[in-house]
Amino acid sequence: MLHPDIILKKSSISGKGLFAKKNIPKETILLISPKVRVYTISQYTALSKKYKAILKKYAYEDDEGNLVYHIDNVKYWNHSCNPNASYIGDFEITIRDIKTGEELTYDYGIIHPRWLPAMKCHCGTAECRKLIKRESQNSPVVRRLHLLAKAAIKNAFKVKQPLICDKAFIRAIKELQ
Repeated sequence: MLHPDIILKKSSISGKGLFAKKNIPKETILLISPKVRVYTISQYTALSKKYKAILKKYAYEDDEGNLVYHIDNVKYWNHSCNPNASYIGDFEITIRDIKTGEELTYDYGIIHPRWLPAMKCHCGTAECRKLIKRESQNSPVVRRLHLLAKAAIKNAFKVKQPLICDKAFIRAIKELQ
């Protein structure tokens, strides 16, 4: 489920993107319990060319090497080499304040499938690495984003959290803190 202040619009980064309808403060959880389909590599190879092209564009690789495809608007979350969100545990969280009208971004270097070739980056930030490829878990990029996400989740209860509506989510967040 996406944060209620996120909308889908045309993106200057790539096709469509997710944007903030209102200011969203740092340390806000943006995504919980996404709707996904998971494909093993052998399942992927058996798919039609058309569906493979969709997965190449929108899917990411999980820790087990499977492809994860969001079947909702989450698939339109675009890449930036200087993102405003990152993940920790099962949560996507803001790592800085997001202004009204700003596109939500994530660094695909953390999740880009190892077996896919690098893609050209179109983020346009000063930090742009020019290519999107799977970054090592020990790379400075990944370490920085994980540290920012850990710091954000520690303070998650200091900001309004519209997606936190049951005790299971509260327990999961507290375990990450």
